[in-house]
Amino acid sequence: MTSKRHWKAESEPNYFGTFNFGEDRKDIIDEVLTIEKRELTGSEGRKQNKLVAVLRYGLPLVLNVTNSKMMQKITGSPYLEDWEGVWIQLYITKVKAERGEKTDGVRIRSAIPPLTEKHPMWEPVIKSIQEGKRTIESVEKTFTIPATTKENIKKLTVKK
Repeated sequence: MTSKRHWKAESEPNYFGTFNFGEDRKDIIDEVLTIEKRELTGSEGRKQNKLVAVLRYGLPLVLNVTNSKMMQKITGSPYLEDWEGVWIQLYITKVKAERGEKTDGVRIRSAIPPLTEKHPMWEPVIKSIQEGKRTIESVEKTFTIPATTKENIKKLTVKK
């Protein structure tokens, strides 16, 4: 059975939204490559400068004030350059919209779950270590790694 298609996903959007989560609405983990200031046009044609997180795997994420404050909390820094290279976990929650209505919105979690074999980023992380793009030490800056998992990573990524 194929998954259902969200109408916004079919309209070729340029930015990350709730439609990117799919029908299961599971959290998405991605890496922030860079933070840019972009001029965006709203639904009423009004242009505004917005901060945008360019992600490694997904569409760029427009950072509203709530998500910008969470980035500062996660990194411990208000400086955009310190947000680059940080892994974030995105989720859907109900947020207050115009005229007090509630709608689905994208938010950044305050922490990423520990890296284990069941973690959604397990395979990409192992591959990046095997390819020499990352080290266990650099992964530990992003993820908490239990001791037994760390030993498994060493076994899987040791060069023969």
